Amino acid sequence: MPRRKNLTKNLLHSTDGWSIIPGRNRTPASLPLEDQISQLSITGDYSHLVRALTNVTNDLATDPALSPLRSAVGTLKLDVKRVLVLGLGNFEGVSGTSTMLQLAMVLEIVNALGGEAAMEVIFRDPAFTGTDIAFLRERWKVEDVGTHEEVERGETVLVAPHLNFDVLKSHLEYTKPPVLMVSNDLQRFMNLCIGDTKEWDVFLQFFTEDGEYNYKPIEVENRGEEGVGRAFNDLAVFWRKDAVREGVGIEIDGGP
Repeated sequence: MPRRKNLTKNLLHSTDGWSIIPGRNRTPASLPLEDQISQLSITGDYSHLVRALTNVTNDLATDPALSPLRSAVGTLKLDVKRVLVLGLGNFEGVSGTSTMLQLAMVLEIVNALGGEAAMEVIFRDPAFTGTDIAFLRERWKVEDVGTHEEVERGETVLVAPHLNFDVLKSHLEYTKPPVLMVSNDLQRFMNLCIGDTKEWDVFLQFFTEDGEYNYKPIEVENRGEEGVGRAFNDLAVFWRKDAVREGVGIEIDGGP
């Protein structure tokens, strides 16, 4: 069996916790995004991704798994004009179906908040290929990882499905608290956490009774399998208590 080339010598670290190993035909992520794109082999043919997004968007629209998310978005009183998506993953390979389903979830959030014309939708992930970037840029914005613009920006919805906990922690420590966040089930993580939990104190505000957020897990069948089960297992929705309209209760459909 041929030995695999050691790529760890090229390991790169960004300012917000990402660790990046450039793959074959991938330029080092230390270059500005525009320079990366100019050196990537982009076929320009992403029509299959457009078709796939249309199909999964229609399928997901009636799926009950996202009921907690739909209800939470409907309670918001704040005028949110920005959705930030971290760590979505690439659209090819074994995780491609999950990535596309998660993108359909992003679209559902955007449409519920007023539609694409009224929203700034931003994606960041060092795993994006050139084709991924071309596909996403057709409608939205792709930024370098390590960009900290949200510190000075207005209210933001954060979508970070299955993002590495260290990266999520790093992001939450330096940014304005999101109005709504769809990410890993932090309560489940903290219940399973072994060692010094103080390292993860930034997570506590999202699910404790006296914290700043309402919290509901996203319940799916066939956890870890293909389709919705794989795309949304172990995720939860968190939304700020001060962002909820007066008179709206926090008990919503889905979850316990």
